Amino acid sequence: MSQLPEKLLVINADDAGIDSHVDNSILRAAQEGLLTSATVLANGKTARSFVAEANRVGLALGLHFNITEGRPVAPNVTRLVGDDGLFCETKNDVWRHACSGFLDPIELKKEAEAQWRALTAMGADITHLDSHNHVHLYPCVLEALLDSLPKDRPLHIRIPYEKDCPKSLQPPFPNPFLGPKEMRAMIKKSGHYSTDYFVGFRFSNDPKLASIDALQTFEPSSCEWMVHPGKRAGTSFRMSQNRTSEFDFLTADLLRESLSRWGFRVVQFGALQ
Repeated sequence: MSQLPEKLLVINADDAGIDSHVDNSILRAAQEGLLTSATVLANGKTARSFVAEANRVGLALGLHFNITEGRPVAPNVTRLVGDDGLFCETKNDVWRHACSGFLDPIELKKEAEAQWRALTAMGADITHLDSHNHVHLYPCVLEALLDSLPKDRPLHIRIPYEKDCPKSLQPPFPNPFLGPKEMRAMIKKSGHYSTDYFVGFRFSNDPKLASIDALQTFEPSSCEWMVHPGKRAGTSFRMSQNRTSEFDFLTADLLRESLSRWGFRVVQFGALQ
């Protein structure tokens, strides 16, 4: 993104469509708080009902590209699944496969196209894209995603690098993965775009105002804030009390007052174009 004359913030919830409890938290955060956007797992068990409700309340929707949980949408993507037909058991497996070159670019593109078609068929007008467990940090995945996207309009694609965030609070991605400059160049070359800044890792670990106070230091620009409101069974991250605390913070008057004081206008990704 080029420099903007004002501070624009998009607050995006990941993992929509994965579980009804998560979905309800996201929808309530949009209705009662400042949440503007969500990314949906096209293979999620509640994806269809979530899209219908999200359209009703006016949430902007994106694709949360997923090759780490559940079943693929495309048939015959054998390098992406185990013997049981499910995606790899852990995100660490997928990161390792991405590093080793095990993942097939043709299958990645095939699955990305299938997930896009499935989500649009549910009624989503897709404006942005990120990935479950940030798998698009790996060159083979990002290249396949960019190759699979429609060419008729620019989409926002997340660059998940948080300025000055301690490494201990970031996911432990194994090397080699793309750096922010490399990602930005690839995304721009493909005709798509990203925000100037990204926050969310610090907040996910400790959902309070101090975890996003770096926002007040940003010059006029665009920023994506990644959030995960709503607990669910299955992973320690989603079962954490922090997910409930995220929801509480997103719907608190303190957030609205702070963003106003820092000069931010909360928008959807479409406002960045």
